[in-house]
Amino acid sequence: MNALLPILYTLLCAFCIVRLPFFRSMQLSKWTLLGVFALKITAALALHAIYTYYYPVRADADVFKYFDDAQALFASLLENPLHFLQILFDNNAGNLPHLQPYFENTWHWSRPVEMGLFNDNQTIIRINMLMMLFSWGNIFVHHVLAAFISLVAFCLLYKVFISYFPQQKIIIVLGIFLVPSSLFWASAMLKECIVMLGLGLFLYGLHLFSQRQHWRSALLFLCGFLILLNIKVYILAALLPASIAFAFASKFPRKIKIWEMYAAIFGGAIVFVAVSGIPVLEALVNKRTLFIAQAIEQQAGSYIAIGNIDNNVWAFIKETPAALWRAFALPYIWNIRSVMDVLPAGESFLTIVLIVLACIFPQKITAAQRNLLFFSITFSLALLWFTGITSPTVGGIVRYRMPMLPFLITGIALCVDWKRVKIF
Repeated sequence: MNALLPILYTLLCAFCIVRLPFFRSMQLSKWTLLGVFALKITAALALHAIYTYYYPVRADADVFKYFDDAQALFASLLENPLHFLQILFDNNAGNLPHLQPYFENTWHWSRPVEMGLFNDNQTIIRINMLMMLFSWGNIFVHHVLAAFISLVAFCLLYKVFISYFPQQKIIIVLGIFLVPSSLFWASAMLKECIVMLGLGLFLYGLHLFSQRQHWRSALLFLCGFLILLNIKVYILAALLPASIAFAFASKFPRKIKIWEMYAAIFGGAIVFVAVSGIPVLEALVNKRTLFIAQAIEQQAGSYIAIGNIDNNVWAFIKETPAALWRAFALPYIWNIRSVMDVLPAGESFLTIVLIVLACIFPQKITAAQRNLLFFSITFSLALLWFTGITSPTVGGIVRYRMPMLPFLITGIALCVDWKRVKIF
């Protein structure tokens, strides 16, 4: 039965991929989509195996710890369905006395320090609880469903890019679906899977807005916004300025140069944070300090001595170049220390090669295409900045920067004139 249920859900998902209009509108063969789905399931199983045999402390493995907490809380369904619904939908559930017997069996529902508007641990635990209505505690069903959700998320990104670059199907398929870190981290039931769904809905809604499909765009945009708000608020913070600039550039294509639009929006966002009194810098300082303390306590093998940072704008300005470089370039390809470093090191090296090719063999692009590329690159830089400022470990950098890799790698690859490269 442990194997039968995941197989049945795999077949059901495969049937949806073949039959649903959403996937049939992709203009990709069903075998391509089924192949990507199979790769995602394989990646989820590989992640499961790594955290089973190579990092065997189950309580520290994201692939297990949220699932285990969800399983403890799912027991409330059989004891009292009303309690189950309260845990699922009431943000104050952890403080209700009659629910404490359930929470006593969890380890990650509450955190010592809250770093965002919402506790994203609770979000991923609740999603696992919902999935248990279908899996009844079989973690491999969760992996299959996560792989399907991930496929939907990346299909949304693909639909946006292909609408602007219809002649670059191969480049977009490679950049969106087959970046190794994206396959590895976003295919299992981890926060990254839900992050990519939020990003896909958000960007596709933004794209429809630029195409004047307002009611559909508003619905998808709102869904993506709420998902990101509840799972990774800093990604939303990196996304919003780029989104505003993209929307203005789409609506007023001839009023101002695109690069000036993006510079003005990002500059305004920085000034707003600096003068508004919103404690963004304080939150980043606290997060960095907490992550450093945790890395030292856990004796993280990929620890980087980045030091603490003062809570003022000038300190962050001085730290920005080093933070961006760490988040972009690590791990170095000549300093690989484990098997887990091989793929991200290769991705960093590949990105540098693509940048060089884009400078030597630039592709002619339209204003609309340029707008999408500016969005992709500015969002990537913002997320790299958040990652480099806060993360003192190479492992953390690799995971936190993952959501921007399809944008950055695909965006830069689309700037290259591959016909000239081939002739050269």
